Amino acid sequence: MARFLNGLVAVVMFSPSHVLKTLVLVCLPAREGMSTLLFPVRCMRVICQRFEMGNKKLLRRALLFGVAVLCIFSCGERDDVRAIRTLIKEGAVLAEKHDIGGILALASEDLQALPGELDRQQVRGVLWRAFKYYGALKVIYPRPAVDLEKDSDHALARFPFLIVKREHSLPKLEALYNDPQGWLDEVGESADLYRLKLDLIKKGGSWIVRAVHLERFTGLGFRE
Repeated sequence: MARFLNGLVAVVMFSPSHVLKTLVLVCLPAREGMSTLLFPVRCMRVICQRFEMGNKKLLRRALLFGVAVLCIFSCGERDDVRAIRTLIKEGAVLAEKHDIGGILALASEDLQALPGELDRQQVRGVLWRAFKYYGALKVIYPRPAVDLEKDSDHALARFPFLIVKREHSLPKLEALYNDPQGWLDEVGESADLYRLKLDLIKKGGSWIVRAVHLERFTGLGFRE
């Protein structure tokens, strides 16, 4: 990481500024949080201490460096959230196909499921019984909430979901994917509704599930 940042400093100090402007246009609008602001601010402070503050050209490049770092870290956070949501979507597709092996491939070897503190082999048995019970099914859920732990390859995701017969169509719910609260309001209290909480880790550049917590909606909220 240090080698990468040193290279970026060199680019900023000696390269045209239009490269950095491109980074701003691509990454800044998609920023999901402001926590990454602290890092570029610190970097700009260090650079300004190393160079004469009266030199406007060097100062301008230092500021551009800060913006570039902000964009890179913001894009990285956005990409992680997208990767986790893609993994959840892949898991739903595999569930609809009753592909137990494929689902477990998205999890770590020490996978744990709650309630029951089930291990990987026990989860396999639960999935087999569930698929046998439901038959041809469809999984419907709104956009998962994803919380990335700062400066760590760890994240939490949570989302409610429904399991329905494959031939059933619920276009209103599918249209509310980007409105989780509206999705819950539309479902109401009569549906067989669950919520899934996922504990994820990043390993080898890819996100995998380390723990699963399943809760059932009781009418008053979600409970085990």
